[in-house]
Amino acid sequence: MLRFEAGADDLLRSRFAISPLFELDHLLRGLSGISPHRLPTAWCARLMPVFKRLRAETDLDAVLARKAAATDPISRRRRRAVLPRPSRTT
Repeated sequence: MLRFEAGADDLLRSRFAISPLFELDHLLRGLSGISPHRLPTAWCARLMPVFKRLRAETDLDAVLARKAAATDPISRRRRRAVLPRPSRTT
């Protein structure tokens, strides 16, 4: 999970600043195969060499492992079993 803390002033000064982060997240999920949605073939052909180099030269694999665990249905079920259900207030 990502958490961004921003006040009203921050949001006024950073119009559309968070959107590129979500685009990057979608791109990384697509290139790694985590996402069920596939990227266009031309994009993959162009970006895969750079993506492989980033995986080899950085800690990107650790980030991808966390993302894969977060999207895995079995992991989600385990988290639901461990976390208490929120109580309803009526």
